[in-house]
Amino acid sequence: MATDEPPTKKKKTVDSVSPSLLIDEKKRLLVENKFLVKMPEDFYQFWTFLHELNSEDPNNILTPFDLSLGGPYDVLLGKSSGNDDDYLLHHRFYYDMPEFQTVLLSRKEGSQYHIGYYRDSPSEDPVFLASNDSSQGCKLTVLSDNIFAAVLSYLQGSEYKSKPKGKQLIAKLEKFTAEHGYECGKRTKKIRAREKKIVSKGFHGAGIVVPVDDNEVGWREVPRSIGELKKMFMSIATCDKNKDASSDELQELITYVQFANDECDYGQGLELGSDLFCYGDDSLEGYVKALMPMAYSLLGYSAFERIILAHLNNRSRNTNSYLCHS
Repeated sequence: MATDEPPTKKKKTVDSVSPSLLIDEKKRLLVENKFLVKMPEDFYQFWTFLHELNSEDPNNILTPFDLSLGGPYDVLLGKSSGNDDDYLLHHRFYYDMPEFQTVLLSRKEGSQYHIGYYRDSPSEDPVFLASNDSSQGCKLTVLSDNIFAAVLSYLQGSEYKSKPKGKQLIAKLEKFTAEHGYECGKRTKKIRAREKKIVSKGFHGAGIVVPVDDNEVGWREVPRSIGELKKMFMSIATCDKNKDASSDELQELITYVQFANDECDYGQGLELGSDLFCYGDDSLEGYVKALMPMAYSLLGYSAFERIILAHLNNRSRNTNSYLCHS
């Protein structure tokens, strides 16, 4: 029997995106080929979201909030380079691990605040977006698992949330996330699921995840606490009276990593290497070069291996912008 009830409006989900929100395949492949990772759907949806608000200059939507599109977004804005490594280094700040890909950065002069996607493997989707201020150190602050919620988190924690333009953009972002099934918040279902897989907090605080099988093969603990490692690294970096003993201790840990690698516990080398990288002193770069590329290679993360090698060969405390309009 027919009824007079109107048909229910079906809620959109992340997997049922309107074709109008999609970017052409050539641009997607260009981004993937140049940055060596596949960007998630929300990355492209955010571009379209901004483009629909200002088709002439999508980036201008973020200007009042001291944010600018960066990283792979610059390819969509028509920027390029003839050197493939330039893409890997573009907006890669001093403490940015290969797992981290900048997509937004501060417009404030001299600021090194930036927001990026973080993924545990180059073949997998990012697990969250985080912010970092490289002028303050390596700490990552998790914002959310999609860029709409990450920008919402940024705005809601800033002075702009009470200003008219801020309120307008917050309302539009909230509407979009609700309509497209994106979860907001810093501890979404996806982020909580990852927390169960973390094997070590790491110096950056966002946690390290590596493949571990049912027999617990894949990772073993570095036999020093974060505090003990920082003290050891500081001793070497500052050449204090304990430098020789600290250097011997670090060399012993590297020997442990070699044993771990022989037994397929590749995560230990990644943990120690990333802690050295995140400590951020030139005197430790040789150790980083010995550990991180090898760890990525053994894990089968060739894209991360290539990124870390390019970064270590050009590591700078300045804001690195390598792409430009031709």
